[in-house]
Amino acid sequence: GACDSIFVDEIGETHVIIFKHAKSHIATLILRGSTDQVSCT
Repeated sequence: GACDSIFVDEIGETHVIIFKHAKSHIATLILRGSTDQVSCT
C-alpha cells in the first residue's frame, strides 16, 4: 500500500502515529504503543 502522509499527533495526552491516504474513504490507521516512547524525526 501507500500513504499520502504519516505523522505523529496527540489524542488526549497520548502520542499516536497516523497513516493517511487522502483518496481512500475506507479508514485511517492510528497506531498507539504500550509506552510513551514515540520518536519524531
